[in-house]
Amino acid sequence: MPYRSTLLTCLIACAGNLPAQPPGLPNVTPPPLPFSKSSDAETSESPADLIQTVLSQDGALPSPKALLEAIGRQLDSENPLDRINALMAVEQQGELETELKASLHEILRDGESPLEKILAAKSLVGTSDSSSNKLAFQTLASGLHSADPAVASQSMVGLRAMGKQSESAFMASLDAPQASTKALAAESLGEIQSSAATPKLVALLVDANGRVRVAAAKSLGSTGRQEAIAPLVASLRNDPDLAVKANSAASLLELAPNDADVHRALVAAIVKSDERTGLAIIRAIANCKADPKTRADTLAIALPQAKPAFASELISHLVEMEDAGMQALIRSLDEENARYWAAVALGDFGTNAASAGKNLAMVLGESTPDVQTEILLTLAKIKSTDSTVADAIVEQLDSKESGVRYAATLATVRLNLDGEEVTGKLQANCASDDKVLALVSSFALAKRNPSDLQLAKRTLDALAEAVRSGDKRLKPLALEAIKELREDSLRSFPLPSLP
Repeated sequence: MPYRSTLLTCLIACAGNLPAQPPGLPNVTPPPLPFSKSSDAETSESPADLIQTVLSQDGALPSPKALLEAIGRQLDSENPLDRINALMAVEQQGELETELKASLHEILRDGESPLEKILAAKSLVGTSDSSSNKLAFQTLASGLHSADPAVASQSMVGLRAMGKQSESAFMASLDAPQASTKALAAESLGEIQSSAATPKLVALLVDANGRVRVAAAKSLGSTGRQEAIAPLVASLRNDPDLAVKANSAASLLELAPNDADVHRALVAAIVKSDERTGLAIIRAIANCKADPKTRADTLAIALPQAKPAFASELISHLVEMEDAGMQALIRSLDEENARYWAAVALGDFGTNAASAGKNLAMVLGESTPDVQTEILLTLAKIKSTDSTVADAIVEQLDSKESGVRYAATLATVRLNLDGEEVTGKLQANCASDDKVLALVSSFALAKRNPSDLQLAKRTLDALAEAVRSGDKRLKPLALEAIKELREDSLRSFPLPSLP
């Protein structure tokens, strides 16, 4: 090819005319690329190695003269990969010199390799030379339709750099027969935020190809057009492709972040989704532009309905939302089916949720035993000082359910509840046939009365016996209780012998 034999001379001439310092600036050395220092010293590296160093950004940046010389030699190589690497190196150079523009135009016009022509077009598109610019744009637009993924994707990158100037080319490509071309064009229209593309992108939401539908769903969130909301809701509900659902959710949250109908549709999608898609939707809700109350309410509503695998993700986002998340969970306590998970989540706020204690206490008596247990454990964590809370906990110390009594006993310890009623109920539970309840009740009494040495001895003996028993339920509980008593209430009391 003619350009290969002449390009080296042009490049060397170009390098010889490079100014050492742009006019009007202080006399300082131009800054190098971020990864390295430049050097004008001659390099012993081969042209291929030198270009690879530039492309990988791993090593010393060569001087402009050395790099241009290497590009010229590699463009004359018989190895197609060498020529492609050289063209990719041209992209690193910023504004093109006249001689290099001429050489690239020759490649664009006469090149044998489609990828080489596309890479030359990427460097020339948008330049001041109208003939080169027009041909480069036409080459990139036709490259979108290539069956070669490398050519198509490089064409897309080149056209995206032109922004809205490429809108017509991308719009025309939405009618292409190849699914890959339609998908690239649809995704690119979202990247350049083309509102004019909305009707065509909506039509692609029902395309037979899943990749095309994903690209359309993803891009509609960038168009800003409200008419896309209803079709996206339909895709969220009905599309069999989970990736389409996830991208529809993200776009809906861009277009209508505070829309109640959209948030109801999102909750329904979380409930029906697999783990990966459901987590993607949850994270999209947590990070969307909706106001904190709307985001928190949606996540709180989804919590009791979603799969257990989603619980920790939902709770973590609600905790991150601080007061908005806590208030949403408090509102959820009024719903019986949401109460269990609301109590679990409020426990993760710790003492920051102390103000929720009264709300939890109010629903304690009307809840099922498993919910009561979780509410009591949460009350122990948040340490509310409200008198309503203390009364509700003490009331559950003689519950018919031993699990509820166990949780209530722990709550009395954590909240330091005192009084004759508490003591009487704890003493009664010490005689329970449930060994866990009896052990925890003894621990609670010893914790409250460190001056009662006889009680302390009986409790520590019972705990030591539980450790020696090897019981899988009792042993870890007893060890933890002994540790807490020795660190707090009974620091100097002799420890019974343990195995």
